[in-house]
Amino acid sequence: MVKQVKLNVVNTVELKGTLSKEQKRFNGYLQDIKRLKEQIELSRELALELSSWVQKEVKPAELKMHDAWKSLILGLDRSMFVGNLTAKQRDKYESIIFEQADSYLSEGNVDEEVKAVFDKYNEESYDDMVAESEEQGKDYVIKLFKMQFGVDIDPDDIEDLKDPFNNPKLFEKMHEAQEKHKAADEEKAQKKAEFQANRPKTEKQIQKEERQKAAELAVSKTTKHIYMDLVKNFHPDTELDETKRLWKTEIMQQITVAYGEDDYIKLLELQMTLLEDRDNALEKFDDKQLRFFNDALKLQIQDLGMQLQVSSPAMNPMFPGADLFDLNRDRMLRNIKTRVKNMQKDTQMFRNSSEYIQTLRGFKEYVKTYELNEGMDFDMGMLMDMMRFMKK
Repeated sequence: MVKQVKLNVVNTVELKGTLSKEQKRFNGYLQDIKRLKEQIELSRELALELSSWVQKEVKPAELKMHDAWKSLILGLDRSMFVGNLTAKQRDKYESIIFEQADSYLSEGNVDEEVKAVFDKYNEESYDDMVAESEEQGKDYVIKLFKMQFGVDIDPDDIEDLKDPFNNPKLFEKMHEAQEKHKAADEEKAQKKAEFQANRPKTEKQIQKEERQKAAELAVSKTTKHIYMDLVKNFHPDTELDETKRLWKTEIMQQITVAYGEDDYIKLLELQMTLLEDRDNALEKFDDKQLRFFNDALKLQIQDLGMQLQVSSPAMNPMFPGADLFDLNRDRMLRNIKTRVKNMQKDTQMFRNSSEYIQTLRGFKEYVKTYELNEGMDFDMGMLMDMMRFMKK
């Protein structure tokens, strides 16, 4: 396989000397595009590395912690010293076990033995609570989709609450709604265009349109000229040497993709890197032409920004270890190291506690010194009210 050519945008295309406002804007956009492309590539590389670290270090430490945690929960439930507790101590003891089992299951560790312990110390079974929670969750998703996207959905449309945006039925309804909005917007734009077309234009408006058309034509001709120049020099059919032909085939793929996607910077990058004897085509642009070019680059920057979000595990809660991700590799590795270290501490704490409650004295002391969490119950209605307040 031929190694892909690595190109440097800024060093090859950047305008030099005394610059106009649009030329400075062009250089600024070049820097932004270069930075975003580097961040996207880095994000993908770090996502792969994070996945490897999670499987190699984080998951094993997590499994050990969960095993030790489960042993403590079962040890508390099966203790032979429960009869030695007072009524008040017994109430606290039961609250301790329920809190531990609830926390364990809330982390997604659906273990049947722990579920049985949970059910033993709670009026409502774990499965019933999950079913009720799913109903509330679906109601929340229904309201969210209506509020955010204007889409009416049914509870049966939601197949996976963990990732409601990745459900086929929901995606289909969202697509239908988007198509309706798009059609309505296009109709509105068409009516506006027809209305404006029928209005008499001022001399200033006519001149502005003519300048815009001229700028678009100049950019289009320049882009096509660069493309044809590259094709002429790198079309593989004209190459007899097999090694060079493979290299040119890969270059042509890059050229074709860049031209098809109107990636002006990539075309310039290829031209200036591969054809070093060529002059920079942009230097022949005046500010009016360059302004149109810059507006196209601005849209490309917005698109790259979206690509960066999509490539980042931090934007995907379903990605294992998403909260550990950081574009700074050193920080990400510190996050991983800290997480593993904390889980190892928790593992040892659970093991020590399991050993401690093996004696009557230790068992009673554990119940006495344990501090129960006084957390607030989750209220879906309250969450929706908060969201509505934040949108005002």
